[in-house]
Amino acid sequence: MVLIDLPAAEEEGVRAYLEKTMLIPSLELGLEKMLRACTAAAEAGQCTDAIDYLATWLMRNNPMHNPEALVRLKAERAAAQQRAASDAARQLEIERRAQAAYEWQLAHDVPTLELRHEYGTVSLSIDLPTLNKIAEPPSESTV
Repeated sequence: MVLIDLPAAEEEGVRAYLEKTMLIPSLELGLEKMLRACTAAAEAGQCTDAIDYLATWLMRNNPMHNPEALVRLKAERAAAQQRAASDAARQLEIERRAQAAYEWQLAHDVPTLELRHEYGTVSLSIDLPTLNKIAEPPSESTV
């Protein structure tokens, strides 16, 4: 679903505006706060108007007019980038270990190997006869 269909030049201008004003990070943080507040109110048996809460939060935490909000948003953005980098590094480590386990399994003719890691378990099963057929060079008669 496309809400706004802008030419490429205008789209770049919109992206620059959104980056400059920090609108998207503000909105993300505001939505998170709104969800937490509405959840807490619902658990307490109260009713909270989500739209009013979000509008009030955005006005009070506008980084263009509230220096504390700007500092908070920059810190939140840095923390999010750090989490993303940490998650990517963790995923690369899991993939590296799975590849090493697969190579070890092939080298030692082990049909099944289970790799346990703090983030989960990877189980590798190899049909060695089929793999050996695939790995064999073609015979001269078939070439």
